[in-house]
Order: sequence, then C-alpha cells, then structure tokens
Amino acid sequence: MDTYTQDYQVTSCACDAKGALRLRRLLNLFQEVAETQAERLGFGLTYCTEHKVVWVASGYYLQITRMPALEEKIKITTWPSSVSMVTANREFVVTTETGEVLIKATSRWALIDALSERLVPLKKQLPDLVGTDERAIDSSFPKIHVPENAEGPKTTAFPVHTDDIDINRHVNNALYPSWCLDMTTRPAGDLQEIQVSFNAPAKQGDTIEITTYAAENEQVHILQKPETKETYAQVRFVWKNAQ
Repeated sequence: MDTYTQDYQVTSCACDAKGALRLRRLLNLFQEVAETQAERLGFGLTYCTEHKVVWVASGYYLQITRMPALEEKIKITTWPSSVSMVTANREFVVTTETGEVLIKATSRWALIDALSERLVPLKKQLPDLVGTDERAIDSSFPKIHVPENAEGPKTTAFPVHTDDIDINRHVNNALYPSWCLDMTTRPAGDLQEIQVSFNAPAKQGDTIEITTYAAENEQVHILQKPETKETYAQVRFVWKNAQ
C-alpha cells in the first residue's frame, strides 16, 4: 500500500480559543498531504495543470477522538483507496508521536475539466491510478438528512470573499464546514463526527445562505444559493455530548 506520512507540530496560529487545532487548518493539512503524495504518484498539481483538469472533493467523513493540542507533535498519514469510473477515495489518519489515533477520515474526489467543469472519467484519464481496499473508515458517503425532532431552521447569509477563493477559482472545500462551525456555540474540539457532502462549487461574487437544523447532539447545515436554492454543500456535525 502506498502511504505518505507528514509530521506536523501544532502552532499557536493554527489553534482556536481552546488551544486545539482549528477545523479549517486540519482540513487544509489533509489537502496538503494529499497534494504532496498525488504529486509523487504522478497525478498531482503538475499533471492537472498540464492536462487542464482539477481534483474536486465530493465528500468527507471524519471520526474524531480528540483534536490535536497546541505544540503537540502529530503525524498525518494518507493513501489512495478505492477507485471507480468517476471517483477516487482517499484516506487519512492522524496520530500522536506514540501512535495514539486522534482522527480518522475518508474522502471522495472527482476529476473535472478545468474549462467546462464537467466530470472527467477517471479510468480513461488516469488508467494507471490504483488504490487499495484498506480504508481509514468504511463509509459509502450516505446522504445527509435533517435529524428527527430538530429545532430550527435558523438561517444566515453572507457573501463569498476574495480570500475564500483557492487556486481552482472556487471556494476552498475546507471553508464550508468552518462556516458551519460559526453557526454553533461549540468548538471543534467537542465534535465526534463530521460529514460533508459537496454538490456545487461556490465562486467569487456568490452569496452563501446557511440553514441550520439542530437536535440534541447533532446539527445539519445546508449551504445554498439564496436566489435559486442551488445547494453548494451539506454538513453534519455530531457532538460528543449534548450541550
């Protein structure tokens, strides 16, 4: 199995008010280690630039024992897992120096044409791309549903800002769950599970409307375009304990 591991020490600027690694920084670290390994395997940024294609996330599922703390040294290991005609899964495991597992995550990715933004068949574009059956989390990325007996909805809207846009000219995927965290009164360190489903990329000039439904220890957030109700993403949080 081809794995790649990167060491990281949690710095103060990467921490939240509780001294734990920010959710946005965690997801950015996942992207960084994934990009590094993809480049080494021959289907990273260099390949994408040359062939005018872009990797986009279609889903994430995380299980969190605890978030890394300030100055803690951690290891982030990633590897490509199963590959279908149109999507490829990638796994992540975050451990301490002594091997304690802090976070496990699985993600699903698709390749799109950079100009048309249409899906590119993976098996045709990358016939040598192979993965493994080993998963960090055995998830099929099920649909996200509003929890029964949920309170709400509560809604807020705000514009996409210039700094939200990444090299692919879309809102970076780490921002969607981070925006949803702003709709709560609890830190990321209280989270037990995070599930994200990406539907369409938000871009410069768009407005994001977040509708939140809250149950005892679960929240579902639906991010949409206010004018058309087109869904950008859906995010599900499960908390370790009811507030």
